[in-house]
Amino acid sequence: MSATLSNMAVVYQVRGEYERSVTTYKEALAISEELGDRQGVAENLINLGTVYEEQCLLEEALESYKQALTIESELGDRMAEILCLNDIGNLYITQGRIDDAEVYIERALDARRQLGEKKGIAISLNCLGNIEQLRGRHDRAMTRYLEALGLVREIKWRSGEAETLSH
Repeated sequence: MSATLSNMAVVYQVRGEYERSVTTYKEALAISEELGDRQGVAENLINLGTVYEEQCLLEEALESYKQALTIESELGDRMAEILCLNDIGNLYITQGRIDDAEVYIERALDARRQLGEKKGIAISLNCLGNIEQLRGRHDRAMTRYLEALGLVREIKWRSGEAETLSH
């Protein structure tokens, strides 16, 4: 039932029916909580955060992402945890909270390096390069971008290469 509601919420979200999407995600969240499905709770919180973010309800989005991060950390789901760290970091960039953003993106980068996940490492490096650019530290940004470029070329990720070169 929770999965069906989540799927319906996605449709509402895509159609721009954000209030319906939020309501439906909250229903799915309540069912996941009732069933003790912590992974489902985390997934619904992430999805809810995305809808909030699309509506520029950034504090609500941040709260949802942070709750999901706590659960994913407790569950030991490293990849989901990394995605939450990125979501939070990117949200902080949107809010202009660059120092906070850097903390979360660095945590994601460290975790990705531990896992040897090169595509994700490149994504985090590009985010950190963007942060350095926002600070006006262009040489440091270039260092991040060049490291990312080496990785995307190594794994032959062409769209990642295009993204990195666009900086």
